[in-house]
Amino acid sequence: MHSRLKTYSPLLLSLALGGVIVLLVLRIVSFSDAVTSYYTPAILNFENLMEGSQHLKAVMGDSGSHDPSESIAARHFTIALDRLIRMGNTTWPGDHQRPLDEVLAAADRVRESLNSRDSASLAASLDSLLPLLAKHTLEHGEELENARRSIRVSTIGAGLLSLLLTVLGYAATMRERRVAQLLAREKDIEQIIRHDIKSPLSGLICLPSLLLEDENLTSNQRGMLEMSALTGRKILNQINCSLTLHRIEDGTYHLTPEECIPAKLAHENIEILAFANQVEPSVFNVRERGPNGGGASLTLRTDALLLDIILMNLLRNALEASDPGVPVSVDISWLDNGISIAIANSRSVPFKIRGCFFEKYVTSGKVGGTGLGTYSAMIMVRAIGGIIDMKTSDESGTVVTIHIPQGVTPTSKRSQPV
Repeated sequence: MHSRLKTYSPLLLSLALGGVIVLLVLRIVSFSDAVTSYYTPAILNFENLMEGSQHLKAVMGDSGSHDPSESIAARHFTIALDRLIRMGNTTWPGDHQRPLDEVLAAADRVRESLNSRDSASLAASLDSLLPLLAKHTLEHGEELENARRSIRVSTIGAGLLSLLLTVLGYAATMRERRVAQLLAREKDIEQIIRHDIKSPLSGLICLPSLLLEDENLTSNQRGMLEMSALTGRKILNQINCSLTLHRIEDGTYHLTPEECIPAKLAHENIEILAFANQVEPSVFNVRERGPNGGGASLTLRTDALLLDIILMNLLRNALEASDPGVPVSVDISWLDNGISIAIANSRSVPFKIRGCFFEKYVTSGKVGGTGLGTYSAMIMVRAIGGIIDMKTSDESGTVVTIHIPQGVTPTSKRSQPV
């Protein structure tokens, strides 16, 4: 879990930064809309009404007996009040309704005084209205400045986060480039190692064959030499297969089928595993079922090299996971569309890894285990068009089954000594 978080942390951080940038942009849009559609028009209308009120009050002081309701100042006040009312009926937000109601109530008293030509009431109404207009104009001015400040801060924040996101993107790109270079170098080193190992290994494989030409050998000595030659060929196959595994993981592998006998491959691997683990080959209970139900060595067209390694991995895992002396069952059967091979051992898979049994580096309680055996078997089975699954329980143990499709109609050969 920790390694996955470490792997995806740059992506998660980039997504988080992207989300914050989106929120900041939405905040900028919201404040900008508030500035243009509310604060600026509201302040202008409050100031116009304040100028009209002040103009009207000045006219009252200068006019003497003149009726201020017929003056230009009265028309100035009325026009400013009508504009404020229109804005209140259209674009005025509901959360700022209280200041509008206070101003309109005081302004209506001024208008009523004008209409009634009551100079005393008009003066008192203007004295009540002007402080309200000054108060709310000042409040809206402060809110407008706060909104502008928030826009500036949000814009700077979005810019800095965008710059940080760009830097992270550049760093991630350089990291991926470095990883790609290291992988390419690793592949080059692996190819060199394979080339350097294959030459002496080929000599070791040929040596048992040369020794087998000597007639002065016991049957036990011949068996050991044959086992040495077979083991050398298997090692050579494993080396050759490492490049194929890279192609499978890269998605560049192409299946080139050839005829092989799965039962023979299984028996060869059983002989090697029995010799290496100092057990009798009979610990593996191999059963073959031909197309008509009888025993047969079934011929399959597939990638024989991959199938050989798949069987080696699964047979070794089954042997290592079995109780001492308890047989490992190997059932090879012909299906309508290919071959089914089921390998069963007596122990169950630990509960904590049952859900990720075929994932890379998953292992439990196995000394020196890498968690690559079942993973490599899984990707190789899928590469040749097959299916692999695992069933396990504490009562019946574990069964790993592979289904390999048949490219052509199979033939059934009578069992021969392997």
